[in-house]
Amino acid sequence: MTEKEILQQQESNGQTAFYLMAVGMFYHAYGNGAFALARATDYRVLPKHRKGGDILTCGFPMIKGL
Repeated sequence: MTEKEILQQQESNGQTAFYLMAVGMFYHAYGNGAFALARATDYRVLPKHRKGGDILTCGFPMIKGL
């Protein structure tokens, strides 16, 4: 699933569920999901520059051994 697909899926469910995407050793949330994750974890929401415009994202590292 791409960032754009995740944002479309979140929009289609009325922003009631948010999705995480594994990116290397991190999980990322996008759009309103990024703000929900930031509120729960105190991580920052950052804009990522893409061809179609900026995408808001928030990420956290994977925990090994769980």
